[in-house]
Amino acid sequence: MSTPSSQDQAPGKRSRAESPVAEQPVSSAETSKRAKNEEEEEHHFLRESDVGITQFVTLGWDGFDAIIKHRFSDFFVNEIDPNGNVVRLTSYYDAVDPTPPMSEEQKEIASLNVPEDAALAFDAAFVKLAEILGEDDSARIRQLLESEDDEHRSFVLGRELDKSQRKSVYNVTNNFLPKQVKCETVDGKLEFIRRGSGHPTNSGPQRRTNRGNQWSHNGDFCYFVMQKENHDTMDVLFQIAHAVRSTTRSFGMAGTKDKRGITVQRCSAYRIDHNRLITASRSLKGARLGNFSYGPQELKLGDLSGNRFEIILRHVKGADEQSLAPVLEGIRRTGFINYYGMQRFGTQSISSHSVGIAVLKADWQAATDLILKPRPGDRKEVRKARQVWSEKKDASAALELMPQKAALAEYSVLQAFSRKGNENNAASAFAAV
Repeated sequence: MSTPSSQDQAPGKRSRAESPVAEQPVSSAETSKRAKNEEEEEHHFLRESDVGITQFVTLGWDGFDAIIKHRFSDFFVNEIDPNGNVVRLTSYYDAVDPTPPMSEEQKEIASLNVPEDAALAFDAAFVKLAEILGEDDSARIRQLLESEDDEHRSFVLGRELDKSQRKSVYNVTNNFLPKQVKCETVDGKLEFIRRGSGHPTNSGPQRRTNRGNQWSHNGDFCYFVMQKENHDTMDVLFQIAHAVRSTTRSFGMAGTKDKRGITVQRCSAYRIDHNRLITASRSLKGARLGNFSYGPQELKLGDLSGNRFEIILRHVKGADEQSLAPVLEGIRRTGFINYYGMQRFGTQSISSHSVGIAVLKADWQAATDLILKPRPGDRKEVRKARQVWSEKKDASAALELMPQKAALAEYSVLQAFSRKGNENNAASAFAAV
């Protein structure tokens, strides 16, 4: 294995310190400001050699210089589902929703063939009741419902019925006459109580009485494909939850994806209809939803077989097609190690592994201090919040300044400190991350 010089970096693993290009901005002024800050504070960011990554796997390979993620559109990630299919966003409006299997009760109700027209349903009800109770009792019930006598609003059947007969009567009254009659069992006998009076004259649809759950899809979970650009997975799920008046706890995903890039992944939503998600998709910033379907299981972390990457490297130096040939052949033949890299450590001045070391030592105070410590390159609001905590240790004041979406871990720690009312309860605060 070859040992690169201190200036060399592993292929495709340039740190932010080596690139003067800022993340995708919202304005040209912000572009210039971020680029300037990164150039001035270049020495604050980590390089591979700072975390012990110093050698290449391919024998005789000296590496090359390139910029990765020059633009967020240079980094494409498509999730691969457990069946080996590459996940893509191909449809925005259709939903795969097979008809759920019907229960015996649902089959019985469907077999009634209730007319949509209320007047027709009223007439048909007494044909059904005559089949169950006989012509005389069916006529008495109809006379009761068409009467305007307020003193006599009920009729008690003069004989007892068995369970299956009572169930059949309830199916008729609940589905054909939901607005006209209430049916109850009193001392083993059916009592019919008039709700209103008169024969329905409107030709509008009959409104069914259904006090049960209105969810009628094949499974409790709506699956969808989410394509996002330059946004965190949780940030987009937070937007969706807000749009459908739910919480992020209602959503599941097979895996989190990089912020800086164009990524495509599967998600699930508990009892949220796909039409509501279609409406929410129109208001999302940096994301679109589609390819809706339904099923019985929530998507959980790990419910995937991998990810497919397409990466564009720019400003390549020290490599050409001939020199790359043996390296690419090695990757095709044996694959490559993907267990470490700068994405595991971070490239800011406060690295992830520093926090990890504090966690391994169970030094929760150090871990939370590192998370909240001021660092170069922060947004203005985040920088102010960190400064308040650093100088005053006032969790409530810092929390008011800290934007939740821009610094979720920091926000969670400050929120935990603020709720507990004890800034020394570091273990509990770290557990909130």
